Amino acid sequence: MIEKTKEQLSKIYATNKNYSIYLDNENNIRVRFSMERSEQDKALSDCVYKAKKLEVLSKKHLNKEQLPFALDQICIALCYAYKLKIMNIDFDTDSVFNDVECILNSQFTAKIRLQFMLGIIIFSLLFAIIIYSIQFLNPEYSLYLKAMLLALSGSFVSIVQRHNKLKITTSISPLTISIESLSRIIIGLIFGFICILLSKSGIALDSFNSNENALLIFSFISGFSERFIPNMLNEVSPK
Repeated sequence: MIEKTKEQLSKIYATNKNYSIYLDNENNIRVRFSMERSEQDKALSDCVYKAKKLEVLSKKHLNKEQLPFALDQICIALCYAYKLKIMNIDFDTDSVFNDVECILNSQFTAKIRLQFMLGIIIFSLLFAIIIYSIQFLNPEYSLYLKAMLLALSGSFVSIVQRHNKLKITTSISPLTISIESLSRIIIGLIFGFICILLSKSGIALDSFNSNENALLIFSFISGFSERFIPNMLNEVSPK
């Protein structure tokens, strides 16, 4: 019984002669049981493992307001598994935790996507400020710098349109998110610069050399479409 423990408790979900499920004072999920070892079968062991895994992910990805709800759902699912075991009803871990896992995964991925978009916005603004500063100091490179700004805008629009399709996993770290955000912005800037180089060198788009607006539009497209510049380079590369 739970009364026998000396731990300070935060919340009790179930306590009886067979098992106790509760949160300690540090909001860690605890399970105590007095069932025969033979009764602690693989299904229950898997459920406890799943509960601890979801607990770790919740503490990693959710804020203080969201965490109590997540821990409640995990503990309730774990209580359900023990009740099924006592009633001799067969079950599997996936069926017990399916609903709570879907709810929590949606919260996890929502936060990760938000972090990714914040990274994109911050890096975009940072590079925009840097490019504007360079353009002010070196007006002779105005066309190249404008092209990079337009390509940066194209990359940003493309990412905003497609960010819901990006593959997000709960194992991704904040550093990985930052690197992914930064790499997409840098690739867009490079493509905008290459777009003007191809035109001015006469390798491609040379018919638009006298039309700065057209070149800037192509720069935007080079940032928006990841395959625009690579496809153009393939066309002009020696076979």
